[in-house]
Amino acid sequence: MLRDIKSAVPGSAGGTLTADVVEYEMREAPRGTTIARVQVPAS
Repeated sequence: MLRDIKSAVPGSAGGTLTADVVEYEMREAPRGTTIARVQVPAS
């Protein structure tokens, strides 16, 4: 997954990341063959 991190806020339980998903892949298990690759249009 390719993401564009917008902000990071530290916290005692791990904090928070805010990000936009730019691209992601779906893969078949167990061979790892790519089934789909999706690029998300910018908003």
